[in-house]
This record gives sequence, structure tokens and C-alpha cells, in this order.
Amino acid sequence: MTPVVTILTYCIHPDLAYGTLLVFDTLRIGFPNARVEVYDNGSCAVVKPKIRAAANRVGASFHELSPKGYVDHYRWLLTEQTEFESLVICDPDVVFWNSVEHWRFDPALLAGRLIPDRSTDLFLCLARLHPSLLWIPSVQRLREQLLSLQLIGYNGFAQRTCYIGGRAVFWDTLAGLYQAFPSQCRAFCDFELDSYDHLFYGSHLPLASTICGSGFDAILDGHRAAAQGRTEALRGIWRKQQVYFEREQLLRDELPTAMMSLSKMCSLVQQWQEE
Repeated sequence: MTPVVTILTYCIHPDLAYGTLLVFDTLRIGFPNARVEVYDNGSCAVVKPKIRAAANRVGASFHELSPKGYVDHYRWLLTEQTEFESLVICDPDVVFWNSVEHWRFDPALLAGRLIPDRSTDLFLCLARLHPSLLWIPSVQRLREQLLSLQLIGYNGFAQRTCYIGGRAVFWDTLAGLYQAFPSQCRAFCDFELDSYDHLFYGSHLPLASTICGSGFDAILDGHRAAAQGRTEALRGIWRKQQVYFEREQLLRDELPTAMMSLSKMCSLVQQWQEE
């Protein structure tokens, strides 16, 4: 069965629309025939019609939501809705190089790009399968597993932080699912990762823009290329990103600091586009 592709869009400013609209340029390369459902989570008034038009252009259904936490959308998809039996969650800041529609991952509960543990002496970010392109071969089977472990109402979909021995332990979005079922999760191999690329932070770059260190350049380089319309320059950027993610120990000066303001981020995007 070909899974239903679901895309959650959110754009807070027109200058950042390049990340929200990116996937529609190559969506039908990745999924030539799949049913696609686009849910807009309160994008700004200027960008929302562009998202609707892009969805219509590729034959996707467009749904306008009242703004809510994106984690609530994942929770609805995986524990409440009953229409979609097999799902792919796809971020809007993804570009496809090859068809992925034929991929099958049964009997895994989840399949996606593995983001490994990231550690310093101050915090630990736990490993997860990233929701930028996440396969759920059977929503019902995942739901049954959650019920069997009495996890159906827990916050494994959400971001949360606890403190162990003075160190912050951070569970990023959907990390709880990977931590609950590691043996039933399938990490993408190089062949699968070569079939698409992902910007990271396409909808909320200002929140992540002040992570220091040269490793973060791979993220910013991707955004610069996308903002300039140089899509081909994104091919294989996952390898540079992975160098950053797989380092055993992040340096102290690479911890997040103050958030870059939206206006400053938009000025940076405008600068990129003028280069």
C-alpha cells in the first residue's frame, strides 16, 4: 500500500517562504502518485495563498488549521485519526532527487533519518528518527504498541527536558518514540539518504541561528542556497550535516545562545538573495 504523505507547513514571514515552499518543486519526483495532504498551521497571510497554490499545483489537498503546536499535529496523526493506515510525515524544507514512493519498511514501526545522541558535559540530546521524512508503515500497529506500554497519553511526541546528575537531558520532537521502540525503528542507509535532502529549521531558522561553531555552517549553507534558488547545490548536503551530528562531543561554545531576531534573520536572507 502506498502511504499517504502528510506535510505540515508554517511560515512566519514572507522572506522565509523559500523553506516552506521548497518541497513542492520536487514532491512529484519523490512521490509521483501518492495522495498528499498539506496542513497549514497558521502561516502569515502573504505566504498562505502561495502554499495553497503550490499544493494545488502538485495535486495535493490543502487544509487550513487554527494555529497550534506542531507536536499536537503529530499526536493527532499517530494516535487519534483513523483514516490514514500508512503514513509518511514530510517536512516542507525537503528536496527529492529520486522516487521514494516504492520504499517499504515492514515490519518496522518507524523508519527515518537517525539523528544520534549529541552530548556535552552540560546536556544530552537523545537520539531520534527525524520527522523530516518519517515512515509509519502501520499507524494501527504503532498505536497498539503505545497502548500496550500505556504510552498513548505520554509526551513522547513533544520536546521535553529533565535533569540527571546536574546535566540536562533533552528529548526532541518524537525522540520519545525512538527511545521507546529502538529495536523496531529502521534508520535510513546511505542509499536512502542520497535520495533526498533536508534543510533543517526551514520554518524556524531564527530559533536555531545562533548555534555557534563551524559545524552549523552546513545548515546555513543549505539555507543560503535555497534562498537563492540554487536547489542543485543542496544535493548531498546531508553528509556535511551528519559530520556535525555525529561528533562524539560537542564543544561548549556550540551550545545555543540568544535567539536571532526575526528582523535580523530576514535581513540575512535578503543579503543572501542579493549575492
